[in-house]
Amino acid sequence: MTGQANFYEVVIADNSRFMDESAYHIEACFDTYEEAACCARSLVDEELLGFLGTNNTAESLLDIWETFGSDPFIRPSPISASRRFSAQSYVVRRARELTALTDGPSSNPRD
Repeated sequence: MTGQANFYEVVIADNSRFMDESAYHIEACFDTYEEAACCARSLVDEELLGFLGTNNTAESLLDIWETFGSDPFIRPSPISASRRFSAQSYVVRRARELTALTDGPSSNPRD
């Protein structure tokens, strides 16, 4: 079969139902991996902003996301690991950025 379209799915896993594939749902499909990664980052950003409180540290924001957040991933995954989107890694970075004003420079959530 030639001419088959390639696409990337942004799939949402629920952190509170870890490893329960029946809870996965497809959020959207994209023509490029970069578009899918942008969607996944936007979903994470929206959740983190919803979880963000005035006294959150990067560590507490990460803990809240790990318990209650969604864990978007993209399939198929690119062959190159350096290109692969990781919600966990993205959350660690964004939690530091979002809490930088109240957290102080010494905060260091789990790497």
